Amino acid sequence: MRLCRLENIVILLLASGAVFAQTTVDTKQRFAPVSANANESSAPSDAGEGTAGPSAKGGAKAKADLPRFEVGAQFTLMSVRHPQQLFNCCVIVGSAVTVTNEPGLGGRFTYNLNRSIGFEGEMNFFLRNHPFPVFAAPEPGGHMYQGQFGIKAGKRFERFGVFGKFRPGFVGFTQVNQLVGTQQVSVPIAFTAGVFKNGRKEYLSYDLGGVVEIYISRRILARTDLGDTIIRYGEFQIAGQSPSLPILRRPPETRHNFQITGGIGFRF
Repeated sequence: MRLCRLENIVILLLASGAVFAQTTVDTKQRFAPVSANANESSAPSDAGEGTAGPSAKGGAKAKADLPRFEVGAQFTLMSVRHPQQLFNCCVIVGSAVTVTNEPGLGGRFTYNLNRSIGFEGEMNFFLRNHPFPVFAAPEPGGHMYQGQFGIKAGKRFERFGVFGKFRPGFVGFTQVNQLVGTQQVSVPIAFTAGVFKNGRKEYLSYDLGGVVEIYISRRILARTDLGDTIIRYGEFQIAGQSPSLPILRRPPETRHNFQITGGIGFRF
């Protein structure tokens, strides 16, 4: 009898232990943290979508936010260093260089290739009229006009931009004495004289300098240019006063001219 009771107690204890063990396992499985390996399978795709997506969209948005085209109106002032003086009798070598400050108005067009590089063209017309002299031709006269076409490159920030520029082009004058041919003169002695005309002429120029832009809004900007406008004056001729020197010639000269320009631009 006692043996049977002991066997029943042992069976009850074993059954109770099995139930407790199963309950413990179920509880652990229910509250156990999610495995890191389970998350790793989905983490790369989620991270890729969360990181690469906004970055790519942000880059595309920044590129789309930059308007490609700009047009502008401007005021300019060039400190013009004129060539050496040439009179009917001679070239005054080593004479002091005449400097005049020439104001002008102009316009500009820019195509922005990206946020750092732009291609642009600019035209200016200067307001002063320098009459062509009768007895001397110290420099080309009339009105000056200018065209520069080239590249600007630099760094664009949120509210402003800083750039360098290199723009070849031309500077012209409406009154330039030009030798267009020769003719034979026999009175009082035979010699070859020049045939001249007074008209418009352009000279090669280069614009080297810097640009600062202030972005007032997405569509409107203010711009200031500082630079050196290099003008290559070609050979200059006038009629002489004697048969021995029927044509006076001044050799080509290069002049550096400081130029400052300020204006407003519209982007679209």
